[in-house]
Amino acid sequence: MPAMIVVTIVVAVPILPAIVRAFPDQPNIAKLVPLVAVLPTLALALTSLAAGALDGMVGRRRLLILGTALFAVSAILPIWLTSFMLILVSRAVSGLALGVMIPSAVALTGDYYSGAKLQRWLGAQSGVSAVVGVLAAATSGALGELNWRYAFLPLIAGAPLLVGLVAVRAPGTQPTHAGRRRRPARAENRPGRPGSASSDWPSSARRSSTRRASSLAPCCMRRRWDRPCSPAWGSR
Repeated sequence: MPAMIVVTIVVAVPILPAIVRAFPDQPNIAKLVPLVAVLPTLALALTSLAAGALDGMVGRRRLLILGTALFAVSAILPIWLTSFMLILVSRAVSGLALGVMIPSAVALTGDYYSGAKLQRWLGAQSGVSAVVGVLAAATSGALGELNWRYAFLPLIAGAPLLVGLVAVRAPGTQPTHAGRRRRPARAENRPGRPGSASSDWPSSARRSSTRRASSLAPCCMRRRWDRPCSPAWGSR
């Protein structure tokens, strides 16, 4: 999933000069055209701040599916759009969708996996992102030689990604949301509480030692202080 950020950015870099030539009537086109490449990243940074609040209201998996659906549609719109400003809008929407997808995907990964398995999964994602970025740049550059619009074709990968999220069920481990509190353990399973197997022996030992100490104590400690002690105790 993080590889989609790299792909979204690199597909536009080789075709920036071709976009300038395609829209000669657009004012300040030479200054605006770099936004085609960097605007998704800017929009992603803004959306990531609100992803946590949306997560609590919608749910992580549902939010991931909605973000992926929005990305699958908006990412390939520049293939058909004839307005430069609309291309910028579609790129911004793609960044907003990525800002929802990436935090949700990372959070779900932490929910479903832990320990060494989680570390291997995160490491694999980093390696795949680097490889996919190189392949996407080469592919978009080759397609851009045919037509600059074809450079956005690698972003069609969002469609099978959406189908996979909808079709494949989540792992059996239930995700733990940040706001959910765990139920306290039952009394019989808590150490040191009555009814637990681990607390029977220590409590019985404490009771026997208390009775033994009470039997050896003088009568003035076991009875009222205003009554004199029995002389029999002093003679023991």
